[in-house]
Amino acid sequence: MKDFSDQVFAKVILCGEHSVLRGGRAVVTPLKSHSLKFEINKNFDCFKLSYSDEVKPFEILIEGTFEKAFELLEVSKNHIKSTIHIESLVPLGKGFGGSAALCVFVARSVKELGLLTERSVFSFSVELENMFHGESSGVDIAGCLSESPQVYVRGKVLKPLESNLKGLVFGLTDTGENGDTEDCIEKVLRLKSRDQDLFYSLDGEMDEASKLLGEAIELGNQTLLAQSFAQASDVFKSWGLITEEMQKVSVALKKQGALATKPTGSGLGGCVLSVWREEDIKSAKLNCMDIFTI
Repeated sequence: MKDFSDQVFAKVILCGEHSVLRGGRAVVTPLKSHSLKFEINKNFDCFKLSYSDEVKPFEILIEGTFEKAFELLEVSKNHIKSTIHIESLVPLGKGFGGSAALCVFVARSVKELGLLTERSVFSFSVELENMFHGESSGVDIAGCLSESPQVYVRGKVLKPLESNLKGLVFGLTDTGENGDTEDCIEKVLRLKSRDQDLFYSLDGEMDEASKLLGEAIELGNQTLLAQSFAQASDVFKSWGLITEEMQKVSVALKKQGALATKPTGSGLGGCVLSVWREEDIKSAKLNCMDIFTI
């Protein structure tokens, strides 16, 4: 009989990718159609992880994250008498925050095992995510832990957004390419050595795009929303993070009636985010992995 069960939702960065690492604003929302589900059974003879068939291919990744957690906590798993079963994962490499969800899951698990306080879950999750990306801004962690859209600035308190977008929905379309977050981060940083003025200018433009999006959401302003997406897409292009396939998907979505599109996540693959009028997306012939509202 399970003693504890929970799930960690995926996230979508609506705006602010990369520049959030350097103190820029980002807008992030949970994506509740994808989640990492788990349960904990206590009072067993030893610590053990078990997996559904869907999760088994990622066994080494999950075990490595737990090993890092125990190392950070300076505890031995030999002293833990619980079994943790993982039923599903958030997709990896699609910009959904798969690694962040995994880190939040591990942090919540060790908290439930009495090794961590609730108030430490966020910071511990960020520390774990550093293992995946070298340096985590915390925005993906914030998205996986939130219940609604938020404005996130590194090191500051989250600002919840009250959405007044009426009759609009968002879509996520898979490009068929998987981006590598660390590679994308390094590509952006290489720009700094070539053209420092452009590097900081692009960070400022992405921060402004996030500001516009926050205003668009709270005011219910479609024009500001489209402007925000267009500006953010231009920054991705200047960073060199839009592939030919991503561009093709964006063009196809707009031909079908999307009001605006932009990459989401680190770039060089993953998903294209689009925004639609509800009546238009119902008649569009497109393949969206997810359709969601905020």
